[in-house]
Amino acid sequence: MIKIENAKVAGWEAAIKSVHNPTNSLERSDSHPCDVLKELTDKHYSYQCAGCKNEFVGRPNCTVIGENDFNLMNALRNASPGHRHFMRRVVVHFDAIAPLYWWKEFDPHRAETVANSCSIIHQIADKGVKIKDFSYENLTREELNNLYRSIGILNIYQWAYKNYEQIKKGEMPTCKEIRPLINAMDKKELERQMIEMLPSSYNWKRTLMLNYAVLMNIYISHRNNKLDEWRDFCNWIEDLPYSELITGKEKNND
Repeated sequence: MIKIENAKVAGWEAAIKSVHNPTNSLERSDSHPCDVLKELTDKHYSYQCAGCKNEFVGRPNCTVIGENDFNLMNALRNASPGHRHFMRRVVVHFDAIAPLYWWKEFDPHRAETVANSCSIIHQIADKGVKIKDFSYENLTREELNNLYRSIGILNIYQWAYKNYEQIKKGEMPTCKEIRPLINAMDKKELERQMIEMLPSSYNWKRTLMLNYAVLMNIYISHRNNKLDEWRDFCNWIEDLPYSELITGKEKNND
Protein backbone atom coordinates (compact mmCIF):
# COMPACT_ATOMS: atom_id res chain seq x y z
CA MET A 1 0.00 0.00 0.00
CA ILE A 2 1.19 3.51 -0.79
CA LYS A 3 -0.75 6.70 -0.24
CA ILE A 4 0.29 10.11 -1.57
CA GLU A 5 -1.27 13.30 -0.23
CA ASN A 6 -0.92 17.09 -0.40
CA ALA A 7 1.04 17.16 -3.67
CA LYS A 8 2.11 20.61 -4.87
CA VAL A 9 4.10 21.39 -8.03
CA ALA A 10 6.13 24.59 -8.35
CA GLY A 11 8.98 26.09 -10.34
CA TRP A 12 7.57 26.35 -13.85
CA GLU A 13 8.54 30.00 -14.31
CA ALA A 14 12.15 29.24 -13.39
CA ALA A 15 12.16 26.23 -15.72
CA ILE A 16 10.87 28.36 -18.62
CA LYS A 17 13.63 30.91 -18.12
CA SER A 18 16.16 28.09 -17.92
CA VAL A 19 15.25 26.64 -21.33
CA HIS A 20 15.40 30.05 -23.02
CA ASN A 21 18.62 31.34 -21.40
CA PRO A 22 21.10 29.47 -23.68
CA THR A 23 19.70 31.20 -26.78
CA ASN A 24 18.61 34.41 -25.02
CA SER A 25 15.10 33.91 -26.41
CA LEU A 26 12.83 34.52 -23.43
CA GLU A 27 10.77 36.98 -25.51
CA ARG A 28 9.53 33.98 -27.54
CA SER A 29 7.96 32.36 -24.50
CA ASP A 30 4.21 31.78 -24.90
CA SER A 31 3.40 30.51 -21.38
CA HIS A 32 1.03 32.57 -19.26
CA PRO A 33 -0.74 32.66 -15.88
CA CYS A 34 -3.78 30.46 -15.61
CA ASP A 35 -6.90 32.22 -16.92
CA VAL A 36 -9.04 30.55 -14.30
CA LEU A 37 -7.63 32.98 -11.75
CA LYS A 38 -9.55 35.80 -13.45
CA GLU A 39 -12.82 33.94 -12.94
CA LEU A 40 -12.52 33.14 -9.23
CA THR A 41 -15.45 34.64 -7.38
CA ASP A 42 -16.27 32.27 -4.51
CA LYS A 43 -13.46 31.15 -2.21
CA HIS A 44 -15.59 28.32 -0.87
CA TYR A 45 -15.36 26.40 -4.17
CA SER A 46 -12.39 24.64 -5.72
CA TYR A 47 -11.49 25.19 -9.36
CA GLN A 48 -9.32 23.03 -11.58
CA CYS A 49 -6.62 24.74 -13.54
CA ALA A 50 -7.07 24.35 -17.29
CA GLY A 51 -3.32 24.14 -17.80
CA CYS A 52 -1.71 22.15 -15.03
CA LYS A 53 -4.85 20.29 -13.87
CA ASN A 54 -4.18 21.17 -10.23
CA GLU A 55 -7.16 21.84 -8.03
CA PHE A 56 -6.86 25.00 -5.95
CA VAL A 57 -8.81 27.73 -4.23
CA GLY A 58 -7.46 31.01 -5.47
CA ARG A 59 -3.92 29.61 -5.71
CA PRO A 60 -1.53 32.24 -7.12
CA ASN A 61 1.34 31.70 -9.55
CA CYS A 62 -0.38 29.00 -11.58
CA THR A 63 1.29 28.78 -14.99
CA VAL A 64 -0.04 27.33 -18.25
CA ILE A 65 2.84 26.13 -20.43
CA GLY A 66 2.51 27.42 -23.99
CA GLU A 67 2.95 25.21 -27.02
CA ASN A 68 6.28 26.73 -28.05
CA ASP A 69 7.72 26.45 -24.55
CA PHE A 70 6.52 22.91 -24.14
CA ASN A 71 7.98 21.80 -27.49
CA LEU A 72 11.32 23.34 -26.51
CA MET A 73 11.23 21.60 -23.12
CA ASN A 74 10.35 18.30 -24.75
CA ALA A 75 13.15 18.62 -27.29
CA LEU A 76 15.69 19.29 -24.53
CA ARG A 77 14.27 16.44 -22.48
CA ASN A 78 14.82 14.05 -25.40
CA ALA A 79 18.25 15.40 -26.33
CA SER A 80 20.53 14.17 -23.52
CA PRO A 81 20.87 14.30 -19.73
CA GLY A 82 23.05 17.38 -20.07
CA HIS A 83 20.15 19.31 -21.62
CA ARG A 84 17.61 18.42 -18.91
CA HIS A 85 18.79 20.80 -16.21
CA PHE A 86 15.51 22.71 -16.41
CA MET A 87 13.70 19.64 -15.03
CA ARG A 88 15.51 20.06 -11.73
CA ARG A 89 13.78 23.42 -11.31
CA VAL A 90 10.29 21.87 -11.31
CA VAL A 91 9.83 20.57 -7.78
CA VAL A 92 7.08 18.46 -6.21
CA HIS A 93 6.22 18.56 -2.52
CA PHE A 94 4.08 15.72 -1.14
CA ASP A 95 3.42 13.39 1.77
CA ALA A 96 3.90 9.67 1.20
CA ILE A 97 2.75 6.86 3.47
CA ALA A 98 4.30 3.52 2.51
CA PRO A 99 5.66 0.34 4.12
CA LEU A 100 9.23 0.22 5.37
CA TYR A 101 10.21 -2.37 2.74
CA TRP A 102 9.32 0.16 0.01
CA TRP A 103 11.25 2.96 1.67
CA LYS A 104 14.33 0.76 1.72
CA GLU A 105 14.15 0.51 -2.08
CA PHE A 106 13.49 4.24 -2.32
CA ASP A 107 16.71 5.11 -0.45
CA PRO A 108 19.02 5.07 -3.53
CA HIS A 109 17.10 8.11 -4.83
CA ARG A 110 17.45 10.19 -1.66
CA ALA A 111 20.69 11.89 -2.78
CA GLU A 112 18.58 14.39 -4.73
CA THR A 113 15.61 14.29 -2.38
CA VAL A 114 14.70 16.50 0.56
CA ALA A 115 12.83 14.43 3.14
CA ASN A 116 11.40 14.91 6.60
CA SER A 117 10.09 11.85 8.41
CA CYS A 118 7.74 11.06 11.24
CA SER A 119 9.58 9.46 14.16
CA ILE A 120 8.73 5.76 14.18
CA ILE A 121 9.51 5.28 17.86
CA HIS A 122 7.36 8.27 18.83
CA GLN A 123 4.48 6.95 16.75
CA ILE A 124 4.65 3.54 18.40
CA ALA A 125 5.29 4.86 21.92
CA ASP A 126 2.43 7.36 21.79
CA LYS A 127 -0.30 5.28 20.18
CA GLY A 128 0.83 1.68 19.93
CA VAL A 129 0.17 -0.19 16.69
CA LYS A 130 -2.94 -1.52 14.97
CA ILE A 131 -3.46 -3.73 11.95
CA LYS A 132 -4.38 -0.66 9.85
CA ASP A 133 -0.83 0.65 10.38
CA PHE A 134 0.54 -2.12 8.15
CA SER A 135 0.41 -3.16 4.51
CA TYR A 136 -0.96 -6.69 4.66
CA GLU A 137 -3.08 -7.00 1.51
CA ASN A 138 -1.07 -9.91 0.07
CA LEU A 139 -0.42 -11.91 3.24
CA THR A 140 -1.71 -15.45 3.59
CA ARG A 141 -4.02 -16.21 6.51
CA GLU A 142 -1.18 -17.84 8.43
CA GLU A 143 1.16 -14.89 7.95
CA LEU A 144 -1.64 -12.48 8.84
CA ASN A 145 -2.05 -14.32 12.13
CA ASN A 146 1.70 -13.96 12.70
CA LEU A 147 1.37 -10.24 12.10
CA TYR A 148 -1.42 -10.03 14.67
CA ARG A 149 0.83 -11.81 17.17
CA SER A 150 3.66 -9.34 16.49
CA ILE A 151 1.26 -6.44 16.98
CA GLY A 152 0.18 -7.90 20.32
CA ILE A 153 3.79 -8.21 21.52
CA LEU A 154 4.65 -4.71 20.32
CA ASN A 155 1.70 -3.28 22.22
CA ILE A 156 2.86 -5.02 25.41
CA TYR A 157 6.23 -3.32 25.05
CA GLN A 158 4.52 -0.03 24.22
CA TRP A 159 2.35 -0.21 27.34
CA ALA A 160 5.39 -1.01 29.49
CA TYR A 161 7.31 1.87 27.92
CA LYS A 162 4.53 4.40 28.33
CA ASN A 163 3.90 3.50 31.98
CA TYR A 164 7.48 2.66 32.89
CA GLU A 165 7.87 5.05 35.83
CA GLN A 166 4.58 4.12 37.48
CA ILE A 167 5.26 0.40 37.10
CA LYS A 168 8.81 0.77 38.43
CA LYS A 169 7.52 2.56 41.52
CA GLY A 170 4.83 -0.03 42.08
CA GLU A 171 2.05 2.50 41.49
CA MET A 172 0.45 0.43 38.73
CA PRO A 173 -0.48 -3.24 38.86
CA THR A 174 1.04 -5.40 36.13
CA CYS A 175 0.57 -8.87 34.75
CA LYS A 176 3.27 -11.54 34.76
CA GLU A 177 4.34 -10.64 31.20
CA ILE A 178 5.13 -7.03 32.06
CA ARG A 179 7.09 -7.25 35.31
CA PRO A 180 10.10 -9.14 33.81
CA LEU A 181 10.36 -6.50 31.06
CA ILE A 182 10.55 -3.69 33.58
CA ASN A 183 13.04 -5.54 35.80
CA ALA A 184 15.31 -6.45 32.90
CA MET A 185 15.25 -3.28 30.77
CA ASP A 186 15.37 0.49 31.03
CA LYS A 187 13.32 2.73 28.70
CA LYS A 188 16.05 2.94 26.06
CA GLU A 189 16.22 -0.84 25.87
CA LEU A 190 12.43 -1.03 25.52
CA GLU A 191 12.67 1.44 22.61
CA ARG A 192 15.32 -0.73 21.00
CA GLN A 193 13.15 -3.83 21.32
CA MET A 194 10.18 -2.11 19.67
CA ILE A 195 12.26 -0.85 16.75
CA GLU A 196 13.96 -4.21 16.10
CA MET A 197 10.70 -6.17 16.37
CA LEU A 198 8.75 -3.90 14.03
CA PRO A 199 7.71 -5.73 10.81
CA SER A 200 8.88 -4.17 7.55
CA SER A 201 5.26 -3.87 6.42
CA TYR A 202 4.76 -0.99 8.87
CA ASN A 203 3.52 2.12 7.05
CA TRP A 204 5.81 5.11 7.54
CA LYS A 205 4.96 8.70 6.64
CA ARG A 206 7.51 11.07 5.10
CA THR A 207 7.24 14.54 3.57
CA LEU A 208 9.32 14.73 0.40
CA MET A 209 10.54 17.29 -2.10
CA LEU A 210 11.65 15.84 -5.44
CA ASN A 211 12.18 17.39 -8.85
CA TYR A 212 11.10 16.24 -12.29
CA ALA A 213 14.59 14.97 -13.16
CA VAL A 214 14.59 12.62 -10.15
CA LEU A 215 11.04 11.51 -10.91
CA MET A 216 12.11 10.69 -14.47
CA ASN A 217 14.89 8.41 -13.17
CA ILE A 218 12.45 6.76 -10.78
CA TYR A 219 9.83 6.26 -13.50
CA ILE A 220 12.27 4.70 -15.95
CA SER A 221 13.71 2.38 -13.29
CA HIS A 222 10.52 1.24 -11.56
CA ARG A 223 7.47 1.52 -13.82
CA ASN A 224 7.50 -2.27 -14.37
CA ASN A 225 8.62 -3.19 -10.86
CA LYS A 226 7.08 -6.26 -9.21
CA LEU A 227 6.06 -4.30 -6.12
CA ASP A 228 2.56 -2.84 -6.28
CA GLU A 229 3.81 0.26 -4.45
CA TRP A 230 6.25 1.15 -7.22
CA ARG A 231 3.64 0.70 -9.95
CA ASP A 232 1.16 2.83 -7.98
CA PHE A 233 3.83 5.49 -7.48
CA CYS A 234 4.55 5.55 -11.23
CA ASN A 235 0.82 5.85 -11.95
CA TRP A 236 0.76 8.88 -9.65
CA ILE A 237 3.70 10.36 -11.59
CA GLU A 238 1.69 10.03 -14.82
CA ASP A 239 -1.01 12.28 -13.33
CA LEU A 240 1.38 15.13 -12.52
CA PRO A 241 1.18 18.36 -14.55
CA TYR A 242 2.92 17.98 -17.92
CA SER A 243 4.08 14.50 -16.93
CA GLU A 244 5.07 13.82 -20.56
CA LEU A 245 8.37 15.50 -19.66
CA ILE A 246 8.92 12.72 -17.13
CA THR A 247 7.42 9.71 -18.87
CA GLY A 248 8.02 10.50 -22.53
CA LYS A 249 4.38 9.61 -23.21
CA GLU A 250 1.93 11.91 -24.95
CA LYS A 251 -0.81 13.36 -22.76
CA ASN A 252 -3.63 15.79 -23.41
CA ASN A 253 -3.31 18.82 -21.08
CA ASP A 254 -6.26 20.69 -22.60
